[in-house]
Amino acid sequence: MARDRLFAPRRRRRRVWPWLLLLAAAPALLVARPRIERRAPAREVEVVREVLFTERAVPAPPPITAQSAILIDADTGKILYERQAHQRRPMASTTKIMTALLALEHVRTNDIVVASEHASRTPYTGLYLKPGEKLTAGDLLWALLLRSANDACVAMGEHVAGSEEKFVEMMNARAQEMGLKNTHFMNPHGLHAEEHYSTAYDLAQMTRVAMQHPLFAEMVARKRKRIDRSIEKQDVVVVNKNRLLFRWDAVDGVKTGYTRQAGHCLVASASQDGWRLISVVLKSGNSWGDSRTLLEHGFRQYERVLVARKGTPLTQVRVTNGLQDSVQAMLLKDVSVVVPRGTKVDVRTEVTPGRARAPLWRGDSLGILVARRGETELGRSLLLAADPVEPAPKPLLARFLFFGLVGFTGLLALSVVVRHGRKAAQSTGRRRRRFAP
Repeated sequence: MARDRLFAPRRRRRRVWPWLLLLAAAPALLVARPRIERRAPAREVEVVREVLFTERAVPAPPPITAQSAILIDADTGKILYERQAHQRRPMASTTKIMTALLALEHVRTNDIVVASEHASRTPYTGLYLKPGEKLTAGDLLWALLLRSANDACVAMGEHVAGSEEKFVEMMNARAQEMGLKNTHFMNPHGLHAEEHYSTAYDLAQMTRVAMQHPLFAEMVARKRKRIDRSIEKQDVVVVNKNRLLFRWDAVDGVKTGYTRQAGHCLVASASQDGWRLISVVLKSGNSWGDSRTLLEHGFRQYERVLVARKGTPLTQVRVTNGLQDSVQAMLLKDVSVVVPRGTKVDVRTEVTPGRARAPLWRGDSLGILVARRGETELGRSLLLAADPVEPAPKPLLARFLFFGLVGFTGLLALSVVVRHGRKAAQSTGRRRRRFAP
């Protein structure tokens, strides 16, 4: 019998210690696994200021000669006067507003531009560039905006896009991006070509965007500028063709234009007490007089009313996981409305609460303020954090308990393994002694 047991197949003993180890370590695994905190999601605050006023009739401006014209507020884009503003017309050298805008968006002013043979053959007004002549991109911009240099436009387009044709494609793409549905370019300078057209409205919107670029605004406001040239060193002073700059101190831009087909064109801007208006006249018999008439009419008949002031704290925004539980939201910029002079304006404020999450830096975006009149939006501004908010540290007691529990569970698991290992070794030794010969 003993011999049968000795030579009988050994039954495999199930190893239970891995299961014991897993059971002992389970609490540690549960505690130590990455915890996904269920935080309240960040939500932007929205402040709506309902602007209430009664629109009243405004007297028409004195007669003007332009076949198409418009007057707008540069900040909000509100139209204060228009005549055939959406009629497509050739726009001559006012084209260069888009040329300059694209150049400022794609080159550095200290880039060196080398004039090509093609650029040097561009007709009419120019710098009379020589093939191979070198200028900085900044000096070319001064020349094309002040002197209205056609050859400077071609040289700039070739530098930006590789060829004049590719640059024109960029101009049309940018116009579409800006929503200018009645604008199409065939060249970067504005010399007459079929299918080269715009409207008074589109030119005004184009100028609004361009004037937001500080260097563009600086350039179109200058009366003259000295530039550096590598060959034609005698012709180095460019004078602004916008005569309104020399006749009225309020004027601070923008661009003239003339061809026989387009007639006299002028995009002009003027500012009073920080408030800027933009006028456009196309096919005008007196572009200087028409532009001044429109701009003076705007300042005389309308006024800008501040709805919310830049830097003003508007509301408290709740902050989660921060040392502070809230932060002030302040305005990035002034929000104003343009109304006929003497109009009484009332403002009602409605706040949709929001929530931010720490950490926050001063100037981080928290939401938006929108000024509306009924369903019409009048203006908007970002709401920024007025102060930084540091994240709150985790409680020390919670951390102590966490690491203590993990350590204790690990030691318990280790002791179980050691104890089971000793028992297994003792059992194996007894079996060997029992069946030894």
